[in-house]
Amino acid sequence: MNNLESKLSIVVISIGTVSAVFSGILAFLALRIRPTYLSRYQHILVAIGLTGLIYSVCEICTVPYWYVSDGDFVLFAVGPI
Repeated sequence: MNNLESKLSIVVISIGTVSAVFSGILAFLALRIRPTYLSRYQHILVAIGLTGLIYSVCEICTVPYWYVSDGDFVLFAVGPI
């Protein structure tokens, strides 16, 4: 793994971590909405928050699988190769 690929991996993991944290906070806050005009949108906010959380965790977990066996760099691999 060269220096550019290493830095790219660190950037993707950092962005994914920040995204996962904020998505989790959004889902938590959406679950605690008091009965107001926003309560009708509560399920949408929870779905957005949980989808972002799951996507971010999956993004972080696939970083090791970006590198195929012959050393070529693959940007959007989504699982073991």
